[in-house]
Amino acid sequence: ICLLDAAEQLTGEGEDRYLDVLSLCSRMYFVISALPDFPLAQCITGSGLEFVPVTPEAFPPENIRQMTEITVRRRGKKLDDVVSRAVQEKQGSGNPLYLSMLLQRLFMMDGEEFAAAEAMAPGMEGLHRYMMGLISRMPEDLNGMVRYLLEETGKHFDAEEFSVTAALLAESAE
Repeated sequence: ICLLDAAEQLTGEGEDRYLDVLSLCSRMYFVISALPDFPLAQCITGSGLEFVPVTPEAFPPENIRQMTEITVRRRGKKLDDVVSRAVQEKQGSGNPLYLSMLLQRLFMMDGEEFAAAEAMAPGMEGLHRYMMGLISRMPEDLNGMVRYLLEETGKHFDAEEFSVTAALLAESAE
């Protein structure tokens, strides 16, 4: 998942606007933000990527479901219906960035987590139970999710800078 903020700053002026970076990464899922008057659809035309326009304040359940399915499919993964519904029911899932981060956390499970899932129940049943536990412990708001994902990333990669960044974000929010 690649997050591009302020897409209007990445292109020139006029009718020849095109976000050529999109065609360089055809297996990547992009979440792009731009000013309301920016012709984002025009810039994506020809990239060959699926385009789902979203206004975060009005991200309806159908778009949440669609974005979840597309993201999971692009990663070559599968979520059962119960896990998928739990993802979609999280309060923050109406925000594309929040939803992307939630799914990213599920995709970064490591060997220890897979072993813990297998200990819960064999096969996919254990994996889905483990994922449901992860989802239930995730924050409901975007700021909380940013901190949570940074902290989890730091734990997974044993990189203190992620935890420091999370602490700085928490401090700046106050």
